[in-house]
Amino acid sequence: MVDLLKTSHVATAAAVVFAAFTTWIVGGFSHGTALKAIDDIVSVLLSVPAVFLAAMAARSSAGRLRAAWTAMAVGLLGWAIGDMLWAYYELALDEVPFPSLADAAYLVMPVAFGVALLLFPVGNSAQSRGRMLLDGLIVAGSLFLASWVMILNPMYQAGADSLQALIISLAYPVSDVVILTIAAIALVRVTQDQRLVLSLLTVGIACIALSDSAFAYLSLDNEYSSGNLIDIGYVAGLLMIMVAAAAGREGAHRPQAPVELPGWASIWF
Repeated sequence: MVDLLKTSHVATAAAVVFAAFTTWIVGGFSHGTALKAIDDIVSVLLSVPAVFLAAMAARSSAGRLRAAWTAMAVGLLGWAIGDMLWAYYELALDEVPFPSLADAAYLVMPVAFGVALLLFPVGNSAQSRGRMLLDGLIVAGSLFLASWVMILNPMYQAGADSLQALIISLAYPVSDVVILTIAAIALVRVTQDQRLVLSLLTVGIACIALSDSAFAYLSLDNEYSSGNLIDIGYVAGLLMIMVAAAAGREGAHRPQAPVELPGWASIWF
């Protein structure tokens, strides 16, 4: 029997879906309500199997890895619920309030992903954990400064209809900075057998982070609607995470390789 959840099969399917979705969005093959409907449906149809793949990776794992993939599944479940709520608002009510319950569901993902990334196997010594924390604070400060100059400050200066809307708008890019920091630090410290998985996760998170920042900025002026070019980033990120989950499921039973602490040069490289 063919294993449909094999990494190569999931990766091939992901490539086909990404190519088709990108061609459809860029080519402008539909407009208006049809564009929104197809975009919303595709989002839901991708987020649900992403939860399933993460859950399967958790089921196949043990210890810290099981906890990590369980947290990933929780985060993806929040994303899926957010997609469903968004589709309901946009297609049934013809209006998406901002902020809304969908935002609360979406913001579950960065919190859960942050926990998951911290649980991936890295150096087990107190020295490793201490260095990871210190490196994380340094990189987070650098990323936050760059994010403030390019994204957060313009959003803050632009203002919002309410303080709540401004806080939610800022929550997206700020939370993305946090999880990207954790992912970057974990990537250089992760055990060799988990490096591919974490690399795929990091790329996926980065794609979602870029789209999140654009979404937050557009939402302040109510200029975002489904079918926007930034949705390509969301789809790419979700597909990368699905491939990572498939790879995590396959490699769950391989013996974990020891990890060596990298120097400062490799961190900054």
